[in-house]
Amino acid sequence: MSTLSSFATTQEFTTASSMIGKKIKGLDREAKEVNGAVSSVSVKIDEKDRNKRQVQVHVGKQIVDIKNVREIVEN
Repeated sequence: MSTLSSFATTQEFTTASSMIGKKIKGLDREAKEVNGAVSSVSVKIDEKDRNKRQVQVHVGKQIVDIKNVREIVEN
């Protein structure tokens, strides 16, 4: 993983972590609308290319890639 890529993932993870407890609106992997409070954050690592990583936020059982978060609402 390049230094720039690693930095970008770290920045996304930091941003996602700050969303814990906040309400968001976004799209899940099937492009379905997700609304609710973020309960946790994870990083998904591509099985074929371990250098590819996606930061995700969890709203209940739904998962939203950080790039698909459309709105963050302060509680």
